[in-house]
Amino acid sequence: MSRLQKKKNHLFFSLSLALFLLLLFQWNLATYNFIPSPNQVTNEKELERILSKTKNNKNLLIPTGLEIFSIKFSDRYTVMVGGFLWQIYDKNTPNWAKGGVLFPESISSSTRLVFEEKSEENKTIKVWRFYTSLRQNLDYFEYPFDNKLIHLRMWPKNYHKNIFLTPDLSSYKDTSMKTSFGIDNSITLKPYSIQETYFTFERKEYDSSLGLHHISKKIHEPELHFNVEIKRDIYSTVVGNIIPILTIWSALYFLLHLYSAKIIQINSLFSSYIGLLFATVLSHNQLRGKLVNVNFVQLEYLHIATYLIILTLLYFLLSFEIRDKRKKESKIFNLKNYLLFYWPILLGIVNCFTYISLFPPF
Repeated sequence: MSRLQKKKNHLFFSLSLALFLLLLFQWNLATYNFIPSPNQVTNEKELERILSKTKNNKNLLIPTGLEIFSIKFSDRYTVMVGGFLWQIYDKNTPNWAKGGVLFPESISSSTRLVFEEKSEENKTIKVWRFYTSLRQNLDYFEYPFDNKLIHLRMWPKNYHKNIFLTPDLSSYKDTSMKTSFGIDNSITLKPYSIQETYFTFERKEYDSSLGLHHISKKIHEPELHFNVEIKRDIYSTVVGNIIPILTIWSALYFLLHLYSAKIIQINSLFSSYIGLLFATVLSHNQLRGKLVNVNFVQLEYLHIATYLIILTLLYFLLSFEIRDKRKKESKIFNLKNYLLFYWPILLGIVNCFTYISLFPPF
């Protein structure tokens, strides 16, 4: 091997290693790319600031809190949530304002009054046990580096009255950012883990008055949301989907290396590549089987890149074999070039796909 060839090998090996490390860096960045919501209501001062901006000063303020004890995905977009919910009323609160809450986005929901008592400050506390099935707008495109936001949107049961739900922050030990409260720490939510929980006020725009014309302004007021941020555990995805693709890439390269060393014949190489093509299809189908009723996800770029590299190799090897039989030499159709450019081109394509999908520049 000439000195020039050794320099080329070292150069392309360094380039391939750098691209592989860049891919790992992007995946790692996406895994820990968690940004807390800036709209969190974390203390009484922020709550007072938000209340001061509400237009209707005649609203009855009802402190509301909840503790979640179960979360279950019944399908990719439906979440079942269960727990306890409470409200605190002062002595001047009328009975029509003590009806609890409803979840407007629920498919089905049930509540049961557990107990009612009066505190030493002459306040009434009501606690309900609730179960609700919520249809959520969950995005799976960044799978397996996807965060999910489960939100419980709450209305007062008598939403046509001047009732404004506020978070009962004083009932929790810590409501600061990047903390979890209002949820049982022993909840099993595999393959997810809880990142944080928080209250927010969200303003919804409706194109109707819900048939209640005298309160058309009321339904446009901010609504109380309790949010649960969850993050997927990517270990099972790495083992089940990423490692098989990396194995196929390595097999493609080493088979090409064996062919260039004349250890295997072209027929064996073609048969092996066709087999690896079907292995890629099976791996792709396995991924789609995990994501029924989900659109395209960014991890499928690995399979697309594998299809492209296999078909490209088959085409160039066929062209090389035809030229070899005609005893024609070419600087482009050269096995040494295939071996040199294989990893940089493949990893370059995957890095571009990953960057565009996980960190879109526009």
